Amino acid sequence: MNPGNPVETSRTSFSWEKAATASLLLIGVLLRLRQYLTGRSLWVDEAMLALNIVNRGLVGMFQPLDYDQGAPIGFLLVEKIFNLILGKNEFALRLFPLLVGLLSLGLFYLLLQRTTKGIGLLTALALFALNPRLIYYSSEVKQYIVDAAVTIVLLVLAAPLFDPAPRKKDFVRLLLAGVIALWFSHPAVFVLAGIGLTLVILHLRRRDFASLRFVLGMGCLWVLNLGLLYLLILRDLSRNAYMREYWQGAFAPLPPWSDPAWFVRCISENIRMQFGMPYGVFFVFALMLLGWLVLFLRQRSYAIAIACIFLVTWIAASLQLYPAFERMILFLVPVGLILLGAAVQGLYERLQGYLDTDNTEKTEESVKGRKESVLSVSRKHLSPVKLTGLLAALLLAGFLLYGPLTASVQAFITPKYAGHIRPSMEHLRDSWKDGDVT
Repeated sequence: MNPGNPVETSRTSFSWEKAATASLLLIGVLLRLRQYLTGRSLWVDEAMLALNIVNRGLVGMFQPLDYDQGAPIGFLLVEKIFNLILGKNEFALRLFPLLVGLLSLGLFYLLLQRTTKGIGLLTALALFALNPRLIYYSSEVKQYIVDAAVTIVLLVLAAPLFDPAPRKKDFVRLLLAGVIALWFSHPAVFVLAGIGLTLVILHLRRRDFASLRFVLGMGCLWVLNLGLLYLLILRDLSRNAYMREYWQGAFAPLPPWSDPAWFVRCISENIRMQFGMPYGVFFVFALMLLGWLVLFLRQRSYAIAIACIFLVTWIAASLQLYPAFERMILFLVPVGLILLGAAVQGLYERLQGYLDTDNTEKTEESVKGRKESVLSVSRKHLSPVKLTGLLAALLLAGFLLYGPLTASVQAFITPKYAGHIRPSMEHLRDSWKDGDVT
């Protein structure tokens, strides 16, 4: 192969990028399967939700849950169907979260293709595949991995509507997806609100009032759907005194300047916990802000949508409608990873410099429709500046990946067994003698 041939170089780099993507997806699948196949006992919070599922019929899923539990009706219905078909066991109850967790890997890759490329795409995909929280909640009888998957799906389906000339069928797809999403994910309302606000802004700027009418009609149907869900289940959840007391410290202060320390704690704890990076948390946060700026320059519609989603979530937390800590904001993790990937790619391209104009034009003519990859630079153009950019981007990616990678490797070797009481119960059963009392 001629190393100076841009067509051959692009084909080689394309193959390497595909191989890296496939490897990361496979790693993500293996990590999730490993945690699922441990067959650990249900811990107390899972067990209380599981009791609602196994002790009720399908109609009972539409009624307020016992034991101070709350979950979307769609999630409960699917769990009940799996329970009826596969029985009362941990594997059956955790199968739906597992399937969603596995599917979200491919969906996130589709979303990344719309928001970044090259080393930024691979970094974000690796962070998603290795994220300890996403792995763990792919094997727990809770809806939080569904929240993350719903965020990804809605952002993917919103992409055609960000274009200057959206089609009616694209509106219909997002409309139906939004209606379904609200039945499967409570924070889907924040994602839909963020997307809706973005579409209103875009169509007002373009003076596309025909599309704006579609957006407003779509929003009205989502609100009506949300109203129905409020009457069925959300009203009772909002009145649950135990949950309100439990999450009291997770609501944002109002006005914001009344407690600046809350925001420091929110950023610090959420980056440590949700992103698996217990180091340099404010540097990571700064990278997210940088990634948003990079995204704003290249994919402005997505940058506005992400800002609107965060804004709506913060308003809900300020009004004490939704907590902004722990597993409740797992739905925002994919968004944060997109920003980190954009930051890495932006740094790489900034330090790399620009390619030779003549070579770029020849490559574009020879390889139509192919996206430029981080590996698509021929040897004669790998100058010290470009090499420095690549090494800097790799070091930054390594910094971001260190925490999730070490935690995931450790969990693969020694999986997490939260509340695993089966060995104790088996010991009691084997040691039981006539006359023993409980």
